[in-house]
Amino acid sequence: MPEYTGKPLQMDLLIVKKLMKNGVPTELSSSIGKLFNVYNIIEYKSPDDALGIDAFFQAYTYACYYKSSAGRENERKDRDITIIFVRQGYPVTLARYLESRGCVIAEKLPGISSVFGSRFFNIVIFTTGRMSPENHMWLNALRGNMERENYGRLARESARLKGKAAEYGEAVLSVVDQVNFKQVQRWKEDEEMASLLYEARMEGMQQGIKQVVIGMLKTGKLSVNEIAMYSGLSVGEVEMIADKLNNDSDEFV
Repeated sequence: MPEYTGKPLQMDLLIVKKLMKNGVPTELSSSIGKLFNVYNIIEYKSPDDALGIDAFFQAYTYACYYKSSAGRENERKDRDITIIFVRQGYPVTLARYLESRGCVIAEKLPGISSVFGSRFFNIVIFTTGRMSPENHMWLNALRGNMERENYGRLARESARLKGKAAEYGEAVLSVVDQVNFKQVQRWKEDEEMASLLYEARMEGMQQGIKQVVIGMLKTGKLSVNEIAMYSGLSVGEVEMIADKLNNDSDEFV
């Protein structure tokens, strides 16, 4: 009998470019944006996950299924689909395999490599550990050994985002927190970083959550630790809200 894993196919992320009035995809001006196609399948690997040959073919399977699952015959052209791999370290084993199959890998910018010679889909490899934190802040953040300064800058930028972009920013921060769990927890205990994270979170926090925390504080029935647990905020953030509530209650009206 064929082997069955029991796990359905599920790509990490799909990005589809919006079409202009004449049916032409919108053009992105950044160095990374120019690599994006009409349909972009993103496969992200954490620092502990390997990006090997089988992982490559798994993502390739996603692309094949996505191409074949449109409503009309050949509606999604294979030339319009790009598979983008994101990993902190360069996938040496995969690169050697692709080159042995006739592909050429060119790193046009630090950490940004295009794979030429693929029979059907476009392939791009983002090596976040080689990327510039200044030029590619969000992608560079998806790695381990995050620097404290870059983490603070990421939190500030995330707080400035609005709408759907704010949701994506929070998602990136969540991944960064998981991958860099130990150092992030240590940073949050630092008074300066705790203040920065508080300000960033407060800027992007939904008004409803803030009001709930204030209501909990006003009742006086819950401890700071309990409020932090229920609200999803850190203990330091709840304490700062409490301090501001005590010092200037008009700010929260």
